[in-house]
Amino acid sequence: MIQAYVMFASNPKDVNDALLILRYIKETKTSKQSLILLDSENCGNESWNQLTSSFDEVIELQTYCDFEFRCHALLYCMTLVHFDRICLIDRSASVSQNMDHIFAMDTKKFIFWNDMIVLTPDMGTHQNLLKHLSGVEKEKTMDELKRLIIEDFQVLQLDNKFHPDFEKQNVITIQLVDKVETWDTKGTVNCDINQISKYSPGGAKRREDIEKKKHLAPFTYVLGMQGKNFRRKIAAGFNFWYAVNSADMDWIFRFIDLLHNGSLVIDDIQDHSQLRRGKPAAHILYGVPLSINAANYAYFDALKVVLEKSCLGCVDIFTEELINLHHGQGMELYWRDWEIFAPNDDPKKYIPTEDEYVEVIAKKTAGQFILIVRIMRLRKNNETYDVDLTKLANMVGIYFQIRDDLMNLTSQEYTDTKGFCEDISEGKLSFPVIRALNKVGGEKKDRLIKLLRARSTLKKVKLEVLEILNSCGAMQYTKDKLTQLRVEIGKEIERFGENPLLESVMGKLWVEK
Repeated sequence: MIQAYVMFASNPKDVNDALLILRYIKETKTSKQSLILLDSENCGNESWNQLTSSFDEVIELQTYCDFEFRCHALLYCMTLVHFDRICLIDRSASVSQNMDHIFAMDTKKFIFWNDMIVLTPDMGTHQNLLKHLSGVEKEKTMDELKRLIIEDFQVLQLDNKFHPDFEKQNVITIQLVDKVETWDTKGTVNCDINQISKYSPGGAKRREDIEKKKHLAPFTYVLGMQGKNFRRKIAAGFNFWYAVNSADMDWIFRFIDLLHNGSLVIDDIQDHSQLRRGKPAAHILYGVPLSINAANYAYFDALKVVLEKSCLGCVDIFTEELINLHHGQGMELYWRDWEIFAPNDDPKKYIPTEDEYVEVIAKKTAGQFILIVRIMRLRKNNETYDVDLTKLANMVGIYFQIRDDLMNLTSQEYTDTKGFCEDISEGKLSFPVIRALNKVGGEKKDRLIKLLRARSTLKKVKLEVLEILNSCGAMQYTKDKLTQLRVEIGKEIERFGENPLLESVMGKLWVEK
């Protein structure tokens, strides 16, 4: 469980108060992380330096409307979904004993205790609170926001003397908004199996369909997002040579859509992404467990679609490329979390080479394009030439990923849909980063690793990373690599003859030098 105490500061006095509270909390031997939400424009560099050396993470606070600063802090805490539970502490709070037990209480409820609020981050609740506050002209205070929470959400309100002793497992009486509830650590819920209704076969099928809509909601949410469908368009371009019939192409698109959108759900979880195509990521709205299950279901549903054709060769290809995809993704995650940015100070961290990075994305990203052309080749029109497009598909996939790495750091469109330089917040080992880590040395290399390892959301941190990437030539090198790939892809297309459809699609992806 990832849990944290969170404080906030909008001026130098708030900074001093937060540092004092943090000192008291640390003296209680807490096992939890410490964060501070900062209005960096009003606090200055000196405050910034003090906080970064004391707190586990410093986050630049995003503001919404003309609400009181404490309202901003509470609303923003609801978006920190990579934490399981958060205790937001007001600057007037008094801390004299360890409070870690507060995190173990009912995680479905807000808890108001002294000058603290304990909550479970959730984008759905965040949006509901904003909706409640919209259209109100007067400035909202923390008391007003608290009133809205109490009216519309389950809340536990503890008095100042509350201090549970879990070793004695005592029964504690706590006041809810409208009733008194007894919290008994030994409580159980009974269920009579005989009360479950019996269904006819037809009724059972209808019930299963209704249940699917519920547990597959994270996947269908992503599936319903409007994308650019470049994969479908590129596949249609490949079909210029294979002439696969429309029924088989529809079948191919069905399992590719299942695989691709399922992988997006998993990617966002692994990357701690907040946004997907300008909207909250699936796990932000539906939670990580349900989202993982829905994505895995989509993978097996894709296999079921492949099996419809009773084509053993198609199943072999599907399995092989899915293993390749997970191998590539696994190595990227291993390098990021267990090698370069692992929580230790080993100076001999292994930096992947450019060739190793390309090999990994050939499995991870190009693998989907290779899967398409290999199965299309099995289902091609017998009157067409039997051409092997796997090399072309591999180059297109590599280009696609390196371009995505560059756009994430430079494109306004990507900023609008994913957030500003989101790959830096993730600590992603993108192509420019791999180039920089292999190019620079000494203090600059150590600084780059430290900045990426922090996975900060602060704009000033991201701008410093961009400055390093630009100053060592990594960004220009990435553009040059894309230009080189563009030439190679053009030559490979020419080798098979003119293909205006594929050339048109790729033309929209070219990046100018």
